[in-house]
Amino acid sequence: MRKANPSKDQETQPSQQHSPAIWLYPKKEIEVEVTLKFHGAGFMTSSIPSYNDTWRIHVDPKPPFNRYSSTYVDDPWIPYLDYDGFRDGEFQRVAGWCIHQKDLIDWQRSHLKQIGFTEAEIDDVNYSYGRMLLERQYQEEFFAIYPQEATIVDTSVSLTVVPQPDSIYRLWLYFVPMAAKAVDLKVPHVKKVERHGFSVIELAYLTDREIPSGGPQQTAQPGRRTMLGHRAGVECRK
Repeated sequence: MRKANPSKDQETQPSQQHSPAIWLYPKKEIEVEVTLKFHGAGFMTSSIPSYNDTWRIHVDPKPPFNRYSSTYVDDPWIPYLDYDGFRDGEFQRVAGWCIHQKDLIDWQRSHLKQIGFTEAEIDDVNYSYGRMLLERQYQEEFFAIYPQEATIVDTSVSLTVVPQPDSIYRLWLYFVPMAAKAVDLKVPHVKKVERHGFSVIELAYLTDREIPSGGPQQTAQPGRRTMLGHRAGVECRK
């Protein structure tokens, strides 16, 4: 079923700030299936558009920006796919950056640009994920930011796209509020964003300090984290 062009009451809607965000860049209008598989104790809690075991979406790549909508549902067009959930896995905390909370917005704009994200993608996370972290008003002065690249991300949540893209780039940024500046972090060497033909780009901001209200009280083991996106309701101090 081919998705009709959006009418005035179906204009592109802003995302509701889930994390990660997934952008798809085909060369022409296309029907796509995107499937996520959570490993370990991980599971999805919410998504936009509705996931239903697989995203079946129509992608319209015409300027000024890509638009996505469910193929068989008359729902609003959105600027990117996103989801929330527990992500279980072995996440590195050796290499990263440590910044003042107050510098987060400027930091993410300059660093994400260096990594190869577009201005539109940076705006998406700048006005959602970055401000989401600041609105939590952590008492700690600093953020340690640990990049998790595709080799780690794939073991937590695997991603399958049909038809198969020419390139897939995945990056999760793991934020840990800190009272003092970390001085022993190794300098991270993050791969630049790859864009070849039909490309898929994913970016997430994560923290291990929240669990949903009434949810499972899990104790993190050294080197292991069960993480939830920003929609969690209770802060858990470790």
